[in-house]
Amino acid sequence: MLLRSISLLLLLFICWVGNLTAGQAYSFALPTPNRDILSHAEYTNYFVPTAVGTWRSGTFGCVRSQGRQFHEGIDIRSKTFDKRGEAADPITAVADGIVVYINNKSWESSFGRYVVLKHNIDGIELYSLYAHLASIDESLKKGMKISSGTKLGIMGRSDNTRSGIPKSRAHLHLELGLYMTPHFISWFKAKYPSGRNVHGDFMGWNLSGLDPWKIYYEQWTSKEFNLAQFIRNETEMCRVLIHKSDFPFAERYPLLVKNPKNISPDKIAGWEISFNFSGVPILCIPQTASAFTGNNKPYTLLAVNAQEARQNPAKKYLKESNQKWDITKTFIDYLDMLTWQPKP
Repeated sequence: MLLRSISLLLLLFICWVGNLTAGQAYSFALPTPNRDILSHAEYTNYFVPTAVGTWRSGTFGCVRSQGRQFHEGIDIRSKTFDKRGEAADPITAVADGIVVYINNKSWESSFGRYVVLKHNIDGIELYSLYAHLASIDESLKKGMKISSGTKLGIMGRSDNTRSGIPKSRAHLHLELGLYMTPHFISWFKAKYPSGRNVHGDFMGWNLSGLDPWKIYYEQWTSKEFNLAQFIRNETEMCRVLIHKSDFPFAERYPLLVKNPKNISPDKIAGWEISFNFSGVPILCIPQTASAFTGNNKPYTLLAVNAQEARQNPAKKYLKESNQKWDITKTFIDYLDMLTWQPKP
């Protein structure tokens, strides 16, 4: 079994190199010179673990604190260092895009210095976030169009936490996510009237992550990788009936909408939404008023993939009691954010 796995990974690597040689264009490029993700034997040299975790704690998902803490991206190790022993790898854009946010004040975010880019991949508006940078390239400006491979900065360990990031754990924290709502700032002010948000839409909460490692693997092994299809094929953790007609996410991501009954916009009374374990709406189905007959609740849990929910508890969206499932206050707050409409 081990030999078979090694052979499969070797074949994957050979195919990947062969495709590069043939000039095949990929949707996503790697953001650093580190290529150890291509070899199973070198994973430990690609992902930076937490101080007490294995290399898997540097991957995406419910990978920290025995599965109870969620990690929204992947942490990539540096391959080069300066005379002081500081990480020196250049950080580059994973795809063509637009610079939408730059934070150069490391003390104002646990991301430290970070950059956010907006991309259009296969009709999907996707955002990439590059965090803990030692420095950001001075040429970068908000609104600037850039190409895949454009230098964004230098890998580092900037953040604003008490413990800080030691030299041994310097890394790039990379996120690939979807934009949840254009009304995030308004929702945040209503939800946290005394809260402080200096980063607007890009403080982190408004981007719901996809697994970058999984995306890379799929594009390297699939004959025809398509991001919209990749998202639709994500495993459903739960399905929720939302009794609100306005759902900005569905307008922003029409490729994730399925309308089998051809319901016209003026007849939409709510939505049936399938979520994966990280909270991404992977399928949105409009519903008419008949779907809410005798049901005045804003949110109704329709189905749960129990195995998926038990394996991925870190987001704390669902709770189980006596083999019955229900949505939590945390999930309700998230759904409120997704469906928030500012007052006129």
